Amino acid sequence: MSIPPSHITNSITNAINVVILFTYCVIIAKSKNRYLKTVPYVFYLSFVITFLGVIVHYFKDYRISMYLWCLIDVFLLCFVMLLVDIFIKNKWFKIFLFLLNIGFAISYLFNMDSFISLALMQLLTFIILIPIVDHNMARIAFASMVASNLIWIVMVKIKFIPGYHNDIYHLCLIVSSYLFFLAAQKESWSKRVG
Repeated sequence: MSIPPSHITNSITNAINVVILFTYCVIIAKSKNRYLKTVPYVFYLSFVITFLGVIVHYFKDYRISMYLWCLIDVFLLCFVMLLVDIFIKNKWFKIFLFLLNIGFAISYLFNMDSFISLALMQLLTFIILIPIVDHNMARIAFASMVASNLIWIVMVKIKFIPGYHNDIYHLCLIVSSYLFFLAAQKESWSKRVG
């Protein structure tokens, strides 16, 4: 049984994203900026999630694949909650978002054939963060992440380019992560050493 071409291109675009995210992690680790405590972890988690997204497609054993998707689900929850921790100060609102995102994470576990709940977890968090963030570049980055997830949801629902919708999504995520990286490099997110 051969691998469908869309799975190959999906792995390639996801792998490109992994390399780019790894590069951001290295730059942040070697940077002379003192980032907020959680900013580097957002990039590290993003890298791990994307890396797992590449390797999950190579396992023919359904159980291993499901374990990896569960890990992606948990790491994605951590990813969005770290973003919430960076930008939202109200503890009750953080708790509300945590419970809401836990709901999305659990929803995915009960229907692992549908990735909509994973997209909604990100989408809702990013939409909430756009008006809260007081940094213009971060707003643009979150808006691009919202657009990436909306584009993916629409492509899945209308069956636009079946099989290749993930490639478009990965390319959108590459742009979004670049904007987020630029936003994190801004002076308002970090303190210069010396």
